[in-house]
Amino acid sequence: MTMFGSFACSVWRACAPRLATTMALGLFVLALAWPHLVNGQNRVVLPTATDLPMALAQAKALGQPLMVMVSLDHCPYCQQVRQSHLGPLWRSGQVVVQVNMQHSETLTDVDGQVRSHAEWVKSRKVSQAPTVLFLGPGGREVADRLEGASLPDFYGAYLDERLAQARQRLATQPAATLKPVSLSFDLTQSPCALARQGKSEAARNAFCGPITQQWFWLISI
Repeated sequence: MTMFGSFACSVWRACAPRLATTMALGLFVLALAWPHLVNGQNRVVLPTATDLPMALAQAKALGQPLMVMVSLDHCPYCQQVRQSHLGPLWRSGQVVVQVNMQHSETLTDVDGQVRSHAEWVKSRKVSQAPTVLFLGPGGREVADRLEGASLPDFYGAYLDERLAQARQRLATQPAATLKPVSLSFDLTQSPCALARQGKSEAARNAFCGPITQQWFWLISI
């Protein structure tokens, strides 16, 4: 064996244990971080609420309630609800928007007023995150809001129940109807006589002229 080969073998024997330890430690750290890396790549980002009347119109066109998720930064329960429940609903066509509990970004509310997300949350008396609201026409809540997510095994069932409740209420809401207007005319009186019963001088001048009087006399024969 050459001098170089002997030197290489001695270095390998000295460094191999350290190298093996370093590689094992690296694999261990990668194994711990891998789920988070995968989740980060598949992370669900819901549309941020900017125009609630427009979102409500989209939901109404589909016969759905508008689902509004109130979220909070660095909230693990919020991320879980987005990832496992609201994200799949949104991808399937359900109209879902997110309001950030402490953010200063603005949205147009159902009354046309521009409010920050934090102001909107306060106006709706939402006190915890995540909270999911189900809105119908005029921004009214059409199902009980779903607050918190401390029981993840049952959250999907609770969400399905609230969504079914909202859809049922929307389906059973009476359609807007017009009140019938009763119109009656006394054809035995001339237009001039009817005009004189009113307070409009223009109507009297229009219907009490000689041409109008002659026309009424001809059709009443």
